[in-house]
Amino acid sequence: MKKNEIPVAQNNDFDGLVAHIQQTQDVLQNNARLVINRHVTAKAWLTGYYIVEYEQKGADRAKYGEQLLKKLAEKLKDKKTFSYRSLNIYRKFYLAYPALNDQIMHFVLSLPSIVQTVSAQFQLSVNHGIGKMQTVPAELPIATLVDKEIQTKPELLFNKLSFSHLSLLLSVTDPLERAFYEMMAIRGTWSVRELQRQIDSNYYFRSGWSQKPEALAKLVEGKAETDTLALDIKSPFTFEFLGLQACLLS
Repeated sequence: MKKNEIPVAQNNDFDGLVAHIQQTQDVLQNNARLVINRHVTAKAWLTGYYIVEYEQKGADRAKYGEQLLKKLAEKLKDKKTFSYRSLNIYRKFYLAYPALNDQIMHFVLSLPSIVQTVSAQFQLSVNHGIGKMQTVPAELPIATLVDKEIQTKPELLFNKLSFSHLSLLLSVTDPLERAFYEMMAIRGTWSVRELQRQIDSNYYFRSGWSQKPEALAKLVEGKAETDTLALDIKSPFTFEFLGLQACLLS
């Protein structure tokens, strides 16, 4: 095959043609979806960052006070994207996920057309001590223990969950419970609807993990024993599939 030549499907019959076209569509469509998700998440996080920075350091911040988001919503052009409700969500998102700083910044700096619009102060945070943006190998642990608190890997949050997922998680105020849903959504490739369903149904409590924080911590560290992992088997998903009633684990 010549350099830069597009490979031809090995199966050159009609079924092979269908399969090759479908696979190409699936791969490119999924890649486009991931790229769009990253853009949406970055926009939301940066918007929240700018709002919080202004609240703390804005030269005329006292002029707007609690009316800041309302005034912003009135002034910004895209009324749907920057409604009062959306701006409030973006602000909460930044405050809930400050650990996304490195991922967001490196992603933004990979887009030449936007580099000049990023605040000098935010660029400074990249120039001091922040390494190259990490890729996401398959064997990467989903989360880590930091000061005895479970934290989902920022690179996985940014690359594996859409902003729709992340905005839903803002309703979960307990850090351990939120980390649980983050990990489960990533592991199970949950849709937004499925994540909402599991939060609404208190899956964290029904599954028994809420009663076993030490076991959950071991799972995060990769030190869980086989019988600890059996909690997954006893999840409500399995009970629902078998037509049985889920119960809390002892």
